[in-house]
Amino acid sequence: MINFLFRSDFYIKFQAPNSKQIIDSINQHTLDVSTSELEWGKRCDVNTVNLKWEDFIDLYKPSLDIVSEQLNSKFYFTMYDPWINIYESEQFQEIHDHSDNDISCVFFKSSGDEFYFYDRNSINLSRPMKKLLNYGDSYTIKSESGDIMFFPSHMLHGVCPSKTLERITMSVNFDIK
Repeated sequence: MINFLFRSDFYIKFQAPNSKQIIDSINQHTLDVSTSELEWGKRCDVNTVNLKWEDFIDLYKPSLDIVSEQLNSKFYFTMYDPWINIYESEQFQEIHDHSDNDISCVFFKSSGDEFYFYDRNSINLSRPMKKLLNYGDSYTIKSESGDIMFFPSHMLHGVCPSKTLERITMSVNFDIK
């Protein structure tokens, strides 16, 4: 189901049709945790595993077909290298975007409510106007194990400090052709 937050800001979240296969693949790769600092990870606290797109493109195709149906549009895409995020207790991801790409995706191996979107336009409203509109500048996603979510890459998003011993996601970016 497609959920519009703002006219250009939306997300599509559903149970991945092949979630068991994706989880099995994640489990095979989580032994390769990198503690090296990534270019985009200077303000976050998360362990990552870098992957090759060639090893995962077939796992994403069934979900991309559902996204295409939800958007009522067939599209071609370029997939970039995915990565696994392993959040231990209190680890987090700062607010960021992937604006060099078109569509971003998160697969949730673990259930939780730490992932959120932040409205980059919230600075346009005064405090009285925000109060009048009962305006919230963030939107938290409740996820279950096996959920996959797609959203425009320009959307600001982050991950609150993990409340569990371990929270695992796999992320990837796509460009539309």
